[in-house]
Amino acid sequence: MNNKNLSLAMLGLGGLGVLGVLAAGTDRGRGIIRSLMDAFGEAPERIQGWNEAAQNELENIQSAINDLADALGSAHVIE
Repeated sequence: MNNKNLSLAMLGLGGLGVLGVLAAGTDRGRGIIRSLMDAFGEAPERIQGWNEAAQNELENIQSAINDLADALGSAHVIE
């Protein structure tokens, strides 16, 4: 990372820090931070559900590819 990117990264992190302090200083800000923390707490279950759905879809795709390969293989033998 060159110095320009590092400076921009530090500026961005500093801005987020100031925003966090300002948000945490109000009741509304604390509520927003609390809801974000709750959402992060639920993330593993959501990721697990997505992972299972993606795995099922990959198995369906693999099955379709295998069926297609079998059909093409038998068609090639017939010719």
